[in-house]
Amino acid sequence: MKPLSILTACKVKRRRKLFRKNSDQIFYPKIPVVIIGNIYLGGTGKTPFVIAAVKALQARGWKPGILSRGYGIKVGHHARVGIGNLSTCYFGDEPALISCTTGSPISVHPKRALAAKALLHRFPETDVIISDDGLQHLELNRDFEIIIQDDRGIGNGLLLPAGPLREPSERLNEANVIVTNRIAHNKLINSVYNKHKTVFHLDMWLEFTFARHVEGKHSNRPLSDFSSKTIFNKIAAAAGIGNPNRFFSSLNAFGIYPTTTLSLPDHYNFSYSPFKNITADAILITSKDSIKCSNFKDNRLWEIPVKPRFSNPYFFDYLSDWLTLNSKTNIKK
Repeated sequence: MKPLSILTACKVKRRRKLFRKNSDQIFYPKIPVVIIGNIYLGGTGKTPFVIAAVKALQARGWKPGILSRGYGIKVGHHARVGIGNLSTCYFGDEPALISCTTGSPISVHPKRALAAKALLHRFPETDVIISDDGLQHLELNRDFEIIIQDDRGIGNGLLLPAGPLREPSERLNEANVIVTNRIAHNKLINSVYNKHKTVFHLDMWLEFTFARHVEGKHSNRPLSDFSSKTIFNKIAAAAGIGNPNRFFSSLNAFGIYPTTTLSLPDHYNFSYSPFKNITADAILITSKDSIKCSNFKDNRLWEIPVKPRFSNPYFFDYLSDWLTLNSKTNIKK
């Protein structure tokens, strides 16, 4: 597969060169654009980071609008724009989860420039755009790039199809920030911004805090209720995310060892319940899956929300300050 990876690298390089020469093909919004993406294929933790970034900017007085691809749905020629409790069938699971959790408007379309135009038309008060993924979508100008990776790093360092990378590893040097999503936080290095460094390095870990009943019939439970067998004798866990084993490993870190684990494809549509043949008193699932499972009427389902923690608690202050400065000097009209 290595020769095909070389062809992929050539294609990526050629496309980037083309957009540099033809800047008239790029859409330049009049507000800052923050791209949150990855070069590693599959789930690295973008969605929790996007939610954390949007909430942090809201708390600092910003009015973010969000862009997403809408993976797993057919959008058509026009972007779909909405806010709040959105249909996962119409907007996709991640956009529905992000907008529901943050209360910010979201625009869904594979072409990020088209999505941005529709977002600004519908919500003109938006003063910063946060793009969930879109690192490789060069039609939309970006002012700040955040690349999310995890403990897998760059894998074997090769591009698709011989490796897991969408772009060469050198692409990391062009980002403003590299966030490493780690399973545990016991070896974190405090990242302090240094203006002499070109890339800001930040560690993130996803902390489980409680369990929420998917049907809403029971109050929230502490995770300790699932780590002992005093309440639930048999525990199962399921995940339809990019890296299901990360969810299972994180449960283990909290002393929860499911007797059954079910790895589902990323963005699994849950057109029918995959839990019927599972024997368990409780089934633990991710927030991304929970938003699509509320109609199953399965009393065993418990969502495990995650809360991102960061090695530098002041990072979003830095990001807000950067946006304030660049919203004044922004941007090619």
